[in-house]
Amino acid sequence: ASPQARILDGRGNDITSQITEGQLAASLQIQNSNIPGYQASLDTLAKGLADQVNAALAQGVDASGAAPSTNLFTYNPAGAASTLAVTPSFTPDQIAAASPGAPGGNGNALSLAALGTAVGLNGYTFTGFYGSVATQVGQDISDAQSSSDAQNQVLTQAQNLRQQVSGVSLDEEAANLVEWQKAYDATSKMISVVNSLTDSALSLIPTTG
Repeated sequence: ASPQARILDGRGNDITSQITEGQLAASLQIQNSNIPGYQASLDTLAKGLADQVNAALAQGVDASGAAPSTNLFTYNPAGAASTLAVTPSFTPDQIAAASPGAPGGNGNALSLAALGTAVGLNGYTFTGFYGSVATQVGQDISDAQSSSDAQNQVLTQAQNLRQQVSGVSLDEEAANLVEWQKAYDATSKMISVVNSLTDSALSLIPTTG
């Protein structure tokens, strides 16, 4: 089985369950859920194939009329897909292709061939089951891409909204500064004129001594 990924904080506390968003959360989902699911499905396929072929061969006899003394396939139940192999001691002449009572025939070989189209693995044939696993992987990839695209759109919209609400346009601010400078200059000139007029008016008032 695939090891579970964990996230620890600076004190060694497991905070994996607190990671629910972002790229890190997606990586944890793939490592701790998706991949183990795919592996479990492939293990089911490998185990089902080995068990059914071994069981079918056990019903036949080899060319000499002898029943098989060992299984064709062997595997470790803890990881059938990664350990599935032909039994090292198995030889071609041990293949029980004939039916009992008819050594040299191919009756059991036909039964073996029929396994390819038989529905016996969670409601699927071997090919159909593998196809369902491949379809699930493809669907998960498609869903992940769609989710990523949607999140990117949300991010873009949020950034645009932030720019509209609090963003600063340098061109606009520069134009405002020019207008403010013009207004300041005009006000200064007006104050200067008022001061001059006031001085002139005051100069016309006779002084008494």
